[in-house]
Amino acid sequence: MAQAETKHRAVQSNRYRARRIGFIAVAIVCAVLGIWLLVFNFGLASRTQQVAVQYVSTTQPVADILLVMSYDESEANTPRARDGVLDVMERSSVNVDVVYMDAYNAPLGSDAYNAWVSQLGQKVAQHGRYAAVICADDEALYFMENNHDSMFPSTPVVFFGINDFNHALYATSSGYMTGMVEQSYVGSMMQATKKLMPEATSFTAIIDETPAGIGNRAQFDKALKSFEGMTVTYINASQLTREELASSVAGTSKDTIVFLLDANNDRYGNVYSLDNSVAYITGACSCPVFRATIGGVGGGVAGSAFLDPENDGQRAAQLAIHVLNGTRPAEIELVKDGTLGYVFDQQVLSDYGLSTSNLPAGSSVINRNYFSFDTLMLIVLPAALLALAAFFFVASLRLGRLATARKPRPVSVPVRAVTVPEPPYEPEKPQITQSVYRDEVTGHHNMQWLAEFAQSSQANDIRALVEVEIVAYEDIVAAFGRTVSEGLLRCVTERMEGLEKAFLVRSAGAQFFLGFETEVPHGSHQIDFLEYLLRQPVTIDEDTIEFDTRMAVTNRQPGMTMDDMIAGSDYAIRQAREFGGGHSVVFYDDNMRHAMEDAREITALLRIAIRNEDFVICYQPQIDLRLNDVAGYEALVRLKNDEYPPAQFIHVAEMNGMIVDIDRIVAKRAIEQLATWKKRNKRLRPISINFSTAHLTRNDDFVDFLLSELAANEIPADYIKLEITEGFFSANSDQVEQVLRRLIDNGVTIALDKFGAGYSSFSDVMSVPVALVKIDKAFVDTFLVDGNDDNFENLVRLAHGLGKKVVVVGVEKKWQIEICRDLNCDIVQGYYFSKPLSPENAVQYRPSANA
Repeated sequence: MAQAETKHRAVQSNRYRARRIGFIAVAIVCAVLGIWLLVFNFGLASRTQQVAVQYVSTTQPVADILLVMSYDESEANTPRARDGVLDVMERSSVNVDVVYMDAYNAPLGSDAYNAWVSQLGQKVAQHGRYAAVICADDEALYFMENNHDSMFPSTPVVFFGINDFNHALYATSSGYMTGMVEQSYVGSMMQATKKLMPEATSFTAIIDETPAGIGNRAQFDKALKSFEGMTVTYINASQLTREELASSVAGTSKDTIVFLLDANNDRYGNVYSLDNSVAYITGACSCPVFRATIGGVGGGVAGSAFLDPENDGQRAAQLAIHVLNGTRPAEIELVKDGTLGYVFDQQVLSDYGLSTSNLPAGSSVINRNYFSFDTLMLIVLPAALLALAAFFFVASLRLGRLATARKPRPVSVPVRAVTVPEPPYEPEKPQITQSVYRDEVTGHHNMQWLAEFAQSSQANDIRALVEVEIVAYEDIVAAFGRTVSEGLLRCVTERMEGLEKAFLVRSAGAQFFLGFETEVPHGSHQIDFLEYLLRQPVTIDEDTIEFDTRMAVTNRQPGMTMDDMIAGSDYAIRQAREFGGGHSVVFYDDNMRHAMEDAREITALLRIAIRNEDFVICYQPQIDLRLNDVAGYEALVRLKNDEYPPAQFIHVAEMNGMIVDIDRIVAKRAIEQLATWKKRNKRLRPISINFSTAHLTRNDDFVDFLLSELAANEIPADYIKLEITEGFFSANSDQVEQVLRRLIDNGVTIALDKFGAGYSSFSDVMSVPVALVKIDKAFVDTFLVDGNDDNFENLVRLAHGLGKKVVVVGVEKKWQIEICRDLNCDIVQGYYFSKPLSPENAVQYRPSANA
């Protein structure tokens, strides 16, 4: 009986103990969840900002830097971005001079902008050299590129808030710039709106032609590819009056997601504030309007994504601190992310029947209904969890007291020995023959070994992968034979053995992979030493082989597997091949993968379009300034449905050689169009078509083809102008001279296209046998401005002195036309007069009398 009672008490004690432990555990979980929800919902967690002290050497003297803000303080992001920079710099004893461009009211190239540049130049001259310059947003970056050499020679530059990735990447190639580019927030906001409106079948994007607007559209175009089946309509505010903009917006259907990307100006050049544009567009639109960047929420916009400008300003300041401490901008990689957040207006969402339950996690919501379920959840749920925690904690204390009051006497329990059985025997796995994992030529690991290694836990220790490729190895084999070429491979591997690395693998042909357990950044000693080793010629027996190599570097990014790193290096090595030449080093980033995927898709589209000759040919009028009449047209090729812009698919076509076929199709269609106009008794004007350098490298019969098409359609040769680029003259000079002489002798006019985009000097260009020199838009934007047009005037005077006409491309403003007239330019081409037109509209086009 006593034994039974003792056993019962022991069981009861164990039950009390288990319940008490359970209650305490539940109390802890409820308390932690409640406190976490309060912190998450009300933002009590602070962001650590102690960044400057660890970066600045205490011996570094106090420095002065210049902060150039694209917009004035009335723009929502400007004060926050500025304060982020100042916060870091003040802790670092660095003085910051802040200047504001006010790009909305003083756009690039305007009189107000030129006056601002002049005033800043005087200020810089009085101050003296700055230790560094920080540029905020796209307009400030454009300003710096145009004025760095004259106003800030040899001064390092850090930029942030840049929308256009390609522009940012180009800026870093200067060697004196580095910084941060904003990415992915457009696509993230598009995903968020699609969840809010799952029935939507199309997007409408309101855009403009400001630098920021161009960058935002590029991001929108890129993100759109993730929305299969969704169509898009663009409304360009820069080409419409405000009334036309309202009418276009009012016509959107209920199944459309409307994005206000940018609408800062109208067709007359009038500038509008964001608040004005938001009120105007949301008032006219029958659908909710969203934005991809901050601003407008609370004024009618339903929601927007935003990048934390203060945090980005701090990070840009950290980069500048690195520069002040002696790190060259070229050694600092372009930063490609930002701190993303969302904000929505519940009142606007409710007006359109949209629920806040579908918003991204962590979204801020304004104009809440404080008696709504969402609002109550912010307070009620954490409070309930804390109340439950208190309840279970008190209950556990009470159980503890009960257990103590009923504590049983100690009970002796006999212990019985337990025999633990031996684990079952596992036979050893047979050893795999090691030669399977060895390269027969070099004796090092092969790709089969790397594939096995990639699946092992040791692969997690690899932080960087470098792929090395010997350029034109097939030519070396052809010249020296297989035995000597394999000797070259063995010698190269022996040299790379001297590197501190985790492994060395020979891939196919003349490619190698090296794994490193530390990152391999730009300018690292690993890359420098590897380049030095691979630059030295190799002597095998009596043969001395000089060879080039290219390298691709992939540093492990968050979430990357070893297989991802191998694929990344393959993407980067292909990029290095596109650059051509030897001794090039390319670092992988995600944009390469996207570019490669786009290139594959474009190649497939081009293959179909070439097979079916299914391109759209537009004709942009070229205007004779003296006669104010059409002097000719440029034939411009487009893909049907504008799936990819010309700059993108033409580049791919040039890389894969399809440009040769495209040139033929454009030439044929242009000549046939002239024949059609001739039969209809329309006025004929010369048509300019592009002539790629690839025709020379392929030794094709384009000249014969062109002349036969002209003869078959009975069109005189002087109605065709062939446009060549400066790169044309880097080919075989005898072949170039022969081709050009034959074209000119048969009456075809030759024009030099894109002058100013390359590196040729005026005298080099003027020595080639061309009748026209076409000034590139980049050159126009830089030099065709008041106070900076001396180079432009010299070029025009030199061209005219040698009997060549000057065609100015990309003219979009009236004041540019006036400067062209003052400088006696012959022909202009650009949106000021006309965009590219269909054949029917082109032949009927006449410039207005007051143009």
